[in-house]
Amino acid sequence: DQGCAFIRTTQTHLQPVEPRRLALGAPDQAAVDTSDPPRPVEGVVSGAAGNPGCGDVVRVYLKVEDGKVVDARFEGEGCTISQSTADLLMDRIRNRTVDEVTAMGVDHVVEMIGEELVRMRPKCSTVSLSAVKTALQKVRDRSRA
Repeated sequence: DQGCAFIRTTQTHLQPVEPRRLALGAPDQAAVDTSDPPRPVEGVVSGAAGNPGCGDVVRVYLKVEDGKVVDARFEGEGCTISQSTADLLMDRIRNRTVDEVTAMGVDHVVEMIGEELVRMRPKCSTVSLSAVKTALQKVRDRSRA
């Protein structure tokens, strides 16, 4: 993207994390390793998503207890919009139920960063929400097992 500042962001982790493959693949898809870290902590799930258009990659770590997201962290690389939105989203989903977070959509991103940014950069502004949804799918899959 033109005018897209590239930054790397890491919050304090809920668990030890080894470096993962977060490289971009073909122009129409991101090759993102979405597996859980090798030494998982009970109740913590991860999810990742990428935007090959400008190189955004976000990996989230959610600590879920009794159907509630009690903590949320992320690490990522990409433009200021993707990383800032990830930071805001982690604050927004803490202490919400899995069902509440699962129901979140683009309208919640609009509330956080404004309609103009979401309209101008939809993939950048929603990559962290996609990563959260990937992590929550793992929670739902585990509860069915």
